[in-house]
Amino acid sequence: MDVLDSGLGKANDYAAPGGLSERDLVECLEMIPRKVTPTSLTIASFDPGAGGGDEIGRIAVGAIVAFMRSLLETGVLSKEG
Repeated sequence: MDVLDSGLGKANDYAAPGGLSERDLVECLEMIPRKVTPTSLTIASFDPGAGGGDEIGRIAVGAIVAFMRSLLETGVLSKEG
C-alpha cells in the first residue's frame, strides 16, 4: 500500500509523496484481468498505526472490490462459483 501518495495517509513508515492516487490504484487493479489471468493478489506494506490507517484501509478495500469486480466482468471468476 506504500505505492499510494503520502498525502492520502501513511501506509507505513516508508510512505513518500508522488505516489499513486486512489483512482490510479483502482484503475491499475481493474486493468490486470483484462490483460492477463491473475493467479494471486497480495496486499502488503500496510501498518494501520502509521497514521491515516483508516483512510488507507478504506482505499485498500475499495481497490480489492474493484479488482474482484473486474475478475467477474472478464470471466476470470464465475458468479456461479
